[in-house]
Amino acid sequence: MNVLLYPEGIFKLNQSGAEIFLRCDGSRDILVLVTDLEQTFNTSGLGNDVRAFIFRRTSKRMARVAS
Repeated sequence: MNVLLYPEGIFKLNQSGAEIFLRCDGSRDILVLVTDLEQTFNTSGLGNDVRAFIFRRTSKRMARVAS
């Protein structure tokens, strides 16, 4: 089970969420992260879903976007 610990609690990540967070290491921007996911899973069109996932996590202070 993959979980995200944050000050207000714990958030259980599904497989997709875990794959996104594994790639959120500060070394790549969202476009590169999306491209990596699409290549890994042999699919396309993940950009909006990945951005929405990251936005939801950052809006709840579970993560932050580097500037």
